[in-house]
Amino acid sequence: MKYSVNITRLKTMGFILLFLPILSSAQNDENYSDEFHDLYNDVFDGDSIDYLVLPTIPIIDNPYDRLKYLETKRKLEKIWPYFLIAQEVLFDLEAMEEALNKRHFRRYKKGRKKDLYRRFEKELKALRISEGKLLVKLISRQTGVSMAELLKHYNPNIKVWGFNLVAKRYGYDLKEIYDITHEDNYYIELALESIAPSVHRRSIQR
Repeated sequence: MKYSVNITRLKTMGFILLFLPILSSAQNDENYSDEFHDLYNDVFDGDSIDYLVLPTIPIIDNPYDRLKYLETKRKLEKIWPYFLIAQEVLFDLEAMEEALNKRHFRRYKKGRKKDLYRRFEKELKALRISEGKLLVKLISRQTGVSMAELLKHYNPNIKVWGFNLVAKRYGYDLKEIYDITHEDNYYIELALESIAPSVHRRSIQR
């Protein structure tokens, strides 16, 4: 299976597909206004000073557009840490793949999958449907291929059409490839520009 994308990035995002069956149980959407800011401490002229790094907010005159941007930003901040988890898992898997034969590596990967389900099933089920949809879009954005293609490649025993049937009930298609220029993705691109630095400092307790 050949892709014109970075293979490391592809493997990283592909491993998130282990979570996909859980995402199908995501909750219905509700409005929420959770926000966070990072608190830091530095020393200036011998004095310890606490300070906040406030998120960058682009100038948006239209009230609806601004509300849509802030809503998208909050959702991105919530789901982004799972990408960081996937990358850490990838490094571990790549190391073990070199150290083990194919049979033992498959067994090891199966064990890691069970461990991820045990640790994160509850959190992922708590995601809103729109947050699960956004996670699917981000995966496609990072890999350059559709979620359906990734799912088929990394989980050949799973029936992709079944997952896509469920996804379509909630307004999105796993066969769709993320288009950075599409109007629907404008707020995602805008929000990513402002949250990437701060979100990368966040982590889910392991």
